[in-house]
Amino acid sequence: NNAFSAMKKNGRLMIKARQKDNTAVEISISDNGHGISREDIKHIFEPFFSAHSNHEQPGLGLSIVYGLITELGGNIAVTSELDKGTQFTLTLPTKAG
Repeated sequence: NNAFSAMKKNGRLMIKARQKDNTAVEISISDNGHGISREDIKHIFEPFFSAHSNHEQPGLGLSIVYGLITELGGNIAVTSELDKGTQFTLTLPTKAG
């Protein structure tokens, strides 16, 4: 939902998955939306934080995703450039630890 709300009409959302090594899979989700500011990127995984100016969304989605991924022993990273887009990279173990 965040990617779709960040993109203009005819925006581009890409999802890629690959086996990283024998122990992990890597999933990247990227868009060509408006991007996330450096100041906001520091807080995006915090509960109730929202970069949306209208604050209609409660800001729980990314904090829940972060919690689930780390509970599984994985990692989530984000890179973003204003007016160019954002990429989230999820690394998940292939076996339970």
